[in-house]
Amino acid sequence: MGDQTLIRYTNVIDPQFSKLIKNAPKLQSLTLNKIRGIPSSIAIASAITAYARIKMSNYINMNDCIYTDTDSLVVQNPLPDNLIGEELGQFKLEYVIKKGIFISPKVYVLKYIKNNTLMETTVCKGLGKDLTFNDFEKLLAGENVIKMKKYFVPRLDLGTVEIIEKLYTIRGVKPND
Repeated sequence: MGDQTLIRYTNVIDPQFSKLIKNAPKLQSLTLNKIRGIPSSIAIASAITAYARIKMSNYINMNDCIYTDTDSLVVQNPLPDNLIGEELGQFKLEYVIKKGIFISPKVYVLKYIKNNTLMETTVCKGLGKDLTFNDFEKLLAGENVIKMKKYFVPRLDLGTVEIIEKLYTIRGVKPND
């Protein structure tokens, strides 16, 4: 176990590390020559995101739009052929969905056909893919679903990583009265 290293990122600099840098002139000189990675512009990124939202709003406001996210949408009827393709700005047809349950943003399950096989994919932000279609049916019926979630907690003082399991409750959707 002595040949393994754990690297952890945090935006808080450890005081012992700062002290080490100050006491090592060669390392200290390296900190003065800050090298930036790929050039980027927040303004350009914001403009692109805003433009994408404007373009997506045309589809979000359609009557048959079931679900949408930043770069995707689920509709009941096929889109016109000129909107689907490999060109920039066109949609890519990912699935022909047979059944789907959409609980909230980034919490859904899909059943679709791929290579003549019924496939299932689940998305549940924060929980991964541990939910089943049956779990989503329970959520849709208003029942809560409880799952076990693993957390990895680094113990730098011991040079280990603890795996902690905690119960995670996803609240069901209240049925309309």
